[in-house]
Amino acid sequence: MREEMSIAHNNYDIIFRSMTEQFKEKALDFYGIHVAPIVRVEPTDLPIIAVNDRRMDFLFLLADDTYLHLEFQTTFREHDLDRFLQYDVSAYEKL
Repeated sequence: MREEMSIAHNNYDIIFRSMTEQFKEKALDFYGIHVAPIVRVEPTDLPIIAVNDRRMDFLFLLADDTYLHLEFQTTFREHDLDRFLQYDVSAYEKL
């Protein structure tokens, strides 16, 4: 009897998050992103009590005291940009 497998709809996000957390600086080189060295990976859970729970893919604090927000997206829809903007606004308010 064959067991049915369930794969999360955001499986690429899960893989890229895990991979980037493991490889940190090397991951940014792989993606061709050249910025100041990463100091630490910032928490990306952005709970919104009234609506839902949002989670960015990555938010890094860089050595030059700036933040780098990365999202891995397999589709391109204009409303995704609105979602990313909301992530940045929420992070700004939290930090």
